[in-house]
Amino acid sequence: MENEENAKQIEVIEAVKGYNPEFIRNCYAVGLWIWAEFKQRLSQEELSFLKELGFRWNQKRKVWQNACAGCLTINRKIASSKQKIQN
Repeated sequence: MENEENAKQIEVIEAVKGYNPEFIRNCYAVGLWIWAEFKQRLSQEELSFLKELGFRWNQKRKVWQNACAGCLTINRKIASSKQKIQN
């Protein structure tokens, strides 16, 4: 499972790097999450990109956060629950 979680983080990082290589300087891993912190105001296009990639704004911490592998764990639990219900 750890390799799958790391793969998701790498996938997010590669997508950010492909969109705008400068953005990667603003990203860092926090556990299973990727956080992105920008000093400059982002354009609507840049905000849309982050949202499409799964980033959400954390008002308290003032950073964009992507749960990356955390979403995989949640999705697995949901799928497992659905399977139990069907059986």
